[in-house]
Amino acid sequence: MPGSDPIGAYCTFCRESASGASEIAPEQIVLRGRYFYVLVPLGQLIPGFLIIAPYSCDSGQGGARCLAELPDEAIAELGELKETVRAFFEHALGATAPIFYEQGRAGGGAQTDATGRFSHHAHLCCLPQPVAIDGWLEGRFTSTRLDGLGELAGKLRQFGAQPYVYLESTVRNGTEVRRRLFTGSDPAQRSELETLRLKDPISHLLGLPERANWRDWPARDDVAAVIATFEEHLAGRRAVAPGGGR
Repeated sequence: MPGSDPIGAYCTFCRESASGASEIAPEQIVLRGRYFYVLVPLGQLIPGFLIIAPYSCDSGQGGARCLAELPDEAIAELGELKETVRAFFEHALGATAPIFYEQGRAGGGAQTDATGRFSHHAHLCCLPQPVAIDGWLEGRFTSTRLDGLGELAGKLRQFGAQPYVYLESTVRNGTEVRRRLFTGSDPAQRSELETLRLKDPISHLLGLPERANWRDWPARDDVAAVIATFEEHLAGRRAVAPGGGR
């Protein structure tokens, strides 16, 4: 809910939470938690692309502009939803090496504008297949290993509030999860991070540059198929849960 946050007037995520009157249709939200929901977004870079987002980007409404601003209990739920998504990728899509990433603004990055180029609303992007974006990032920014999402807030306090990229990738045939924080060590790197749109290099690495902008590549048929597959997957899990998922 936008609350008093001026960005809420044109934040795609918040508009959906307030009235449902945005590019996000209600059926695109396939799972809801206390703090977060799981969204099948338009512009499927890879069929199965999901986003986990909090309900608001207004901290006064319990939301966040980036994952580093979230309280511990919200981070815990985010971890649970991330594992639910990971299980969906593996059991429904046969994908065992997903990547998860966030472009965090650390509360002080570029202001969102009416075109929607910059998003101050925290959201974790979930891709079912590996993309070699880690090497691309390592060649441009400072890399720090993390043990988990819970370390984000402390690291950003240590480095000073700044834009960042959080990247979680699965390596060694799906047996090892690698988590890294990418930050800028100088003003030029921070400026590049602030305006970076990670879907651009990812789409090029995939050999699918036409999918960089969801407005140009909405992929509505893919969205509908992923929604159906996710709902079928959840129904199957509930059916085998103790008590039949009641």
